Amino acid sequence: MQDEHDDYNPVHPDYYSFIELTIATLLKNMKYFAQILIIPLVLIFSQFYVYAHSKHEHDADDQKGNKKYGIITEAKDLIALGNPLEHTQESIGRNLSHVKLVDQEGKSFPLQNYFDKPFILSFIFLNCTEACSTITSNLSESIKLSGGRFGTDYRVLSLSFDIKNDTPEELKAFGLNFSDKFQDWTFAVGTEDSISELVHDIGITIMKDSQGNLNHLNMLTLVDNGGTIKKHIYGDAPDPHEIWKELKKILGK
Repeated sequence: MQDEHDDYNPVHPDYYSFIELTIATLLKNMKYFAQILIIPLVLIFSQFYVYAHSKHEHDADDQKGNKKYGIITEAKDLIALGNPLEHTQESIGRNLSHVKLVDQEGKSFPLQNYFDKPFILSFIFLNCTEACSTITSNLSESIKLSGGRFGTDYRVLSLSFDIKNDTPEELKAFGLNFSDKFQDWTFAVGTEDSISELVHDIGITIMKDSQGNLNHLNMLTLVDNGGTIKKHIYGDAPDPHEIWKELKKILGK
């Protein structure tokens, strides 16, 4: 007599429902399904890892003040960086780093002390023969146009990036040619690290020539309360009326 189990077939519909048949088929072909699933999963994970790793390196560079912009001495490096004006335009909307500076009294202060109201940032150096004085003078004229709003609604920060030569005492003497309200118009200098970070934030490149002169894009930077870059005004003789006009847009009243 033939045993009733002799014709047993694990995938025969007489013995399995549809669901049971599906499960049995999956189990039987598990190694093939695993290969199909594992390969794309590995590819997805590898792409995610590459993205995360590159982002981590980019963020680390930003935190350290990536030296993409800064003081350079070789013309070939300047050419390699491309259009300097475009780099500064890319900084619009970027937040300034929290760095420490030294004012004209020799006192250290954090830049974020300025973040409670809008301010104008002007890069200078005292050995600059023409442009820095002209820009600072025109900045002074724009302050006169703003009347009583200077100090109340906004401040000015003139920052030297010549950290080796410009001392607080010399900056104070320079500043007195334009203002004695140092609580609202600070003349400051930074360290190598702090200047490097701010130069990177703004996207400005400084070319140091063989005589030690620091050549750079002449500009003023308007910053809102909160430390976000809102506008650059270019030129070695910016119009005081234009400065005040653009600043009023940020003040919003």
